[in-house]
Amino acid sequence: QSTWGKSTLRLCEIQVHANRVRGVDDMILSNLEVTSQSSTKGKYGSRRAVDTVRDPNFNKGFCSETKKETAAWWQVDLGEVFKTDWVVIYTHAGSRLPQNKNFAVLTKQRKSDAWEVCSTFNHKAKPQSRIVLPCNKLARYVRIANQGVGALVFCEVRVYGYDHKQVQIENKCDKIAKKLGLL
Repeated sequence: QSTWGKSTLRLCEIQVHANRVRGVDDMILSNLEVTSQSSTKGKYGSRRAVDTVRDPNFNKGFCSETKKETAAWWQVDLGEVFKTDWVVIYTHAGSRLPQNKNFAVLTKQRKSDAWEVCSTFNHKAKPQSRIVLPCNKLARYVRIANQGVGALVFCEVRVYGYDHKQVQIENKCDKIAKKLGLL
């Protein structure tokens, strides 16, 4: 407790935060979260795409796969709304399996919201590739949807981002500190 003139300043706690660097300070939001997909081929359920294993060997059982269908999709529920930055997709190594092609990353904050396009991939993915797609949105639900007929096969899907509420609090603290002449 310090007294200057007529005012008293009491500090219970002081925290110093560095500025957040997009992409560097991001955390993986999708690991082991609740997932679903439009259909499941064999034993290759949606959860396998967020099991934290990036092994591209499909036969080891770490990949998810939908049936071949129109507008096949895979999605993850992040549990709450986060600021997403990137969606990173790891594909399988098999040449005889379906290759992901022409799909979109969609997001929404609430179940009742309409899906918003976040990114598109209008190519055929190469076997054993890492596809990095920007996705600068507030989202709780992230979906990858085929834009035609085909199956989706993912060995890992990682949604990167951060807790936007924490950044808002830090920004408010910075504004107050500037007004007080502390920054």
